[in-house]
Amino acid sequence: DIQLINIYTPNGNPVDTDLDDVSEYIIRNVISDLVDSMNSDVFKDISEILNAVMLSSSVDVKHKISILNSENAVLERKWSFLTKMLPEKLAIETIETRKRFISQILKEPKIIDGDVQYINENIIALHNSYELYIKSLIQVHIQNNHFSDIYNTIYQELYETIENSCNVNINSQKITAFLLHQLILNNNLFSMERKDNLREFISEYKDKVKNEDFVSLNEFMNINLEDFSLGSLSVGMVDPHFSNVNFKDITTTISFVVPYRLSKTFEVVKLPNNTTVEFHEVSNLFSDPAFSFLESMESNINGMPLTFISDAIGKVNCSTIIQVVLKDFYHPDFEVLDDKVVEKTFVKEAALRGSKYYPHKDLLLEKLWLLHEMSAFPFEIEYKDIKANLISNYLVSYFENRKIIHHKLFLLTNNDSYIKSKDLFSSRLNQLYLDDDICEIKDFIQETKIYNKGSFLQFCCKLIELSIKKSIEFGGGHKAFWTERKGNKVPVYETTAQCIVK
Repeated sequence: DIQLINIYTPNGNPVDTDLDDVSEYIIRNVISDLVDSMNSDVFKDISEILNAVMLSSSVDVKHKISILNSENAVLERKWSFLTKMLPEKLAIETIETRKRFISQILKEPKIIDGDVQYINENIIALHNSYELYIKSLIQVHIQNNHFSDIYNTIYQELYETIENSCNVNINSQKITAFLLHQLILNNNLFSMERKDNLREFISEYKDKVKNEDFVSLNEFMNINLEDFSLGSLSVGMVDPHFSNVNFKDITTTISFVVPYRLSKTFEVVKLPNNTTVEFHEVSNLFSDPAFSFLESMESNINGMPLTFISDAIGKVNCSTIIQVVLKDFYHPDFEVLDDKVVEKTFVKEAALRGSKYYPHKDLLLEKLWLLHEMSAFPFEIEYKDIKANLISNYLVSYFENRKIIHHKLFLLTNNDSYIKSKDLFSSRLNQLYLDDDICEIKDFIQETKIYNKGSFLQFCCKLIELSIKKSIEFGGGHKAFWTERKGNKVPVYETTAQCIVK
């Protein structure tokens, strides 16, 4: 017998549906509506409920497939965003639960009750869901600054994929190519494996992927930032409209990252004219609005993720997010005509400056100068350092009653922004190649056995010596512990040194 339950459309009209459709309805029409106002506590409860459903042997396979299909088709990147709000353990458990289910179904698709077409459609959908969950898992690792876990995850998934490649229902070529692309993209960004080692590793999979995918992998491997340069960029919502919006209710938030370490995780300062300045610690890369925005776009240049221009790359726990919150609708770069955005051109201003003009910076500098005059900065910064090139990437967001209605990201706004990003990346890459101890460190970590507190202490001391001591003495790392102040070379402050060592 078909079981009927009471379901209603958003307009309140009843809909007759059977039990098989319930899971999809819940996510498609209930959870998706909650996403925009979802907080971490609510999503934590929802995740635990859905995890229990996925693990329950009494719940039909079709319900579980509906949950995965809806998360992939309806929530997509929103699901990944929400997953990062969860505690790390629950986030990983949530993803692993779905991955195990996908693996089970792909190995035994006959447990799906349906005709051949239905089964085949779901096999394709499950492959797509698998990619969503792997990307989400990588984001969870980045969120928690566990970058080596990115590699461990991908290596483990590659191993399992090859182990199951004889199963005709598992598209091992597609999965392998996807995983290798993720490996290269993340290594291009974080430079944790030498390219020659990685190239040798990937060559072992030449016969495991399609030829065109292998060619693409090698092109991504050969990325060289010297082969191209970037000028200023801006990214915003497509054709934003301000219809049915009360301009008096709009507030403006301008966010950017500066290379100063906050003494607290959060600080707020109130300024005249209903302006508030918030200071947040950059605890992970997703704290940086530029990184978070660019990562959601999944854009890359010949294999280099565009997120490499983030101001937080290589500076986590050593930087601060500043958010200037205005109680009015501040939009010096555009006008709103007939409820549509019309961009302004600043030809004269650009000619006077010899570079592109960013009107938001004028206001930001005024607020920062006022903060300095009030001695209200929660970190040490000299007045002479508060200038336009202090701000590179910044995000302008507009809210109506706390709901986002428009935002635009301005990137590489200084003439030397790209050069600094490129130099920082090259410095990390050079250090990777100059470090002769990289293999010794990996072998040491893998082969050392920890039996008690004493052996753990010895392990830590030796690891610090291998990874830090020699790079300071011979690899130029000592330069990071000195700075120039009033024309003299002096040691950096202890808090900065702690950050470098960490």
